[in-house]
Amino acid sequence: MPGLAREPGVVAARRVGRRRPGPDVAGPHARVARRAGARGRVRRAEDAGRRGPRRAGAASGARLRAGRAPHAGGGSNDLRAPAIGLLSPLAALRARTRRGPAARDPAGLRAGGRRDGGAARAGRGAPARRERPGLESGAPARHHRARDGPRAHFDAAGPLGDGTRLNRIAWTARERWLVVLLVALGFALRAWTVVQYERAHPQAAAPVIDERSYDRWAREIAAGEWVGREVFFQEPLYPYWLACVYRASDGSRSAARHAQAALGALTVLLVYLLGRRLAGVRAGAVAGLLLALYPPHWHLAALLLKENLYLPCSAALVWLGTSRSPRAATWLGIGLLAGVGALLRGNMLLLLPLVVLWPLALARGERKRSLGRAALVAAGAVLVLLPVAARNWHVGRVFALTTSGAGTNFYGGNNPYNRYGVATEFPWIRGIPEFEAGDWKNEAERRAGRALTPTEVSSHWLGEAWASMRADPKLHARILWNKLRLTLGPYEVPDNHCLAWDARYVPLLAAPLPGFALLGWLGLCGALLCAWRARARDADAEPAFEVSTALALGLFALAYLGTVVLTVTSDRIRLGLVPLLAPFAGFAGVALVAFARRPWPWLACAAVAASFAWTHSMPKTEREDDLLERDYNQASYWVADPAQRAAARALAESLDAARPNSSRVLILLAELDWHAGREQLDAPGARSDPQRSAAALAVYQAAFDRLKLVLDRSTVSARERFRAQRLTGLIQLDLRKYEAAERRFREALAFDPADADLRVWLGQSLLFQAEQAGAAGGAAKAREALECFSAVPWKDDALDALRERARRLATP
Repeated sequence: MPGLAREPGVVAARRVGRRRPGPDVAGPHARVARRAGARGRVRRAEDAGRRGPRRAGAASGARLRAGRAPHAGGGSNDLRAPAIGLLSPLAALRARTRRGPAARDPAGLRAGGRRDGGAARAGRGAPARRERPGLESGAPARHHRARDGPRAHFDAAGPLGDGTRLNRIAWTARERWLVVLLVALGFALRAWTVVQYERAHPQAAAPVIDERSYDRWAREIAAGEWVGREVFFQEPLYPYWLACVYRASDGSRSAARHAQAALGALTVLLVYLLGRRLAGVRAGAVAGLLLALYPPHWHLAALLLKENLYLPCSAALVWLGTSRSPRAATWLGIGLLAGVGALLRGNMLLLLPLVVLWPLALARGERKRSLGRAALVAAGAVLVLLPVAARNWHVGRVFALTTSGAGTNFYGGNNPYNRYGVATEFPWIRGIPEFEAGDWKNEAERRAGRALTPTEVSSHWLGEAWASMRADPKLHARILWNKLRLTLGPYEVPDNHCLAWDARYVPLLAAPLPGFALLGWLGLCGALLCAWRARARDADAEPAFEVSTALALGLFALAYLGTVVLTVTSDRIRLGLVPLLAPFAGFAGVALVAFARRPWPWLACAAVAASFAWTHSMPKTEREDDLLERDYNQASYWVADPAQRAAARALAESLDAARPNSSRVLILLAELDWHAGREQLDAPGARSDPQRSAAALAVYQAAFDRLKLVLDRSTVSARERFRAQRLTGLIQLDLRKYEAAERRFREALAFDPADADLRVWLGQSLLFQAEQAGAAGGAAKAREALECFSAVPWKDDALDALRERARRLATP
């Protein structure tokens, strides 16, 4: 504004015209000192300023740096006036990492060594103010009260222009209570979800899919199996953490879930700190509250999944990465957390180069020091990953930093069978972790025509994905676009669990809260708004934000989003993006305060964000199928429990009504019929009673007819054909049709040669044929049966008895 002084700590009257005018001294704390009239109060005010008061003169400082320094009493801009150099966001990061007085105070804004942003001491003996180049003194000025952070966000004489840093804002008692309430709220909601889940959910006592795999693996580790026997196919750190919890709690899943609720509350705290560092206390409070009230995060605490560890790890990594005064221990800690994250999510392994190169981006003129910092980050990651790589080499003689599943994961989200790139079962894969690695290996070896090592299997599927991309780039461009929209959209894409399905058993998850439609929308809006304002050098806009923190958060979020789009997307995987978007959501929420004065930037960013966060890219029929898929999974789990088979049949019949003649549902109904017929036939006296025997045979025949319908279909998948062959062989084995059973078991073994159960059943069918033929004609089948029994890794009395019977017939 013409004729207005521009000094550190002074805000133009145009910005705060409604505030009371103050005397011509810089800084809000000078007014407090004048009221007190005592030198001690003045000194405390200066100390508070050094801890980080809200800056006042950022708007004028930004205009000066852009070459718009006003003349004293004049109204025109003099582009030849001295001005502080315009810094890019990346240069801002470099500026905050430099050492030495000249780097920390390039404009000479400190007086007498004080870090008070140029604020003059009021009262007796006040030293003269240092004048900025191009500024005139003597004009009246206005200033504002200090609140929760500085107003401006561009770098000048320090990371924020006057030495003030957002993360150095003094903590007040009110803010401490706010943090306590946020963390307590976050823990209470997650613990309450755990209680409801354990009380009513059918899978709480019997975990499934990945949960079952982690639970079994953790119990093996807790029992002493620390090294294992095979190259890791899943990221290993979470089962080891779970094993430690089991050792401390006597194998209690409830203790593990409540520990995960505490980790969720820790993530809320870290998100608050990131939001506070980005744009002040209010932004941190909004960010923490949004995450505390985020239902998918409540849901995660009840599930035995690795994301419970990954989320606080990634949030802590970004917190350290945006540190204002990083030490050697800080850089080493960043590397350690990056390595830990890579042992929890394969995505982090792709982000390791970005994390290692981050120090090099901060200080162009300090190449030696930045190289040392990058070396510390790399050393921290190596310290974590090297033991795992050595262990994989020890057990499998292959080099794998973490797991051997990178290629399969990449193919899973980039193939013509998966239009949306979501977690799904392929025709040759059983969706059970203990079989998954073997199924990928068997199919790769079938296509390659030779035996493959785990790393060769991964390379094979990576090559298959690239070949498909080269063959049809337009199709894969649509797949990538679909994954991007799903990842940023409102739908919680199910993986192991479906949030909407689990809400049937956990009432808290059905709470009318918007979820990602709100947090994701505000997060995208805040990120776009930060980019807009940084690009436009819009220092007049409020609220302020710290460019370096916004840049670090934005780059990490964008890189993580890229890894999701390149691989597979789901609700669990997207959760890794939520703590990175929440601080931006806090900033966007606080920016609503200034909406009436400058609505267009906010509206433009909000509209772009809403086009992703509020629109469904997956058709409604696909979303309905996700719920039916969870009904099918639950029915298949209940089949193994005699007490739940009635409920399983009710679910299976409802599925048959919704999707008539589905191969999967027909096999499920046939399995229920088989169990019912077997129970009838095994009842005392049933085989000798013609009526009861005929009733049991009728049930068997119904099961056999369903399976025949599936096996006669030429389009049935290899996985469903395998299940039908396996069950058909069991029915024929019960009906003592041993030759037909042998044929079906051999067909099923072509899909999974390592299936131990199939080996036992094939051995039984061969042994019973040998016993019918007698010692003269059955020796060959008895020897083959003995080979089948010997290939089974476990031991029990019944299997030992079968081995002995086969051995007697096989020996002349």
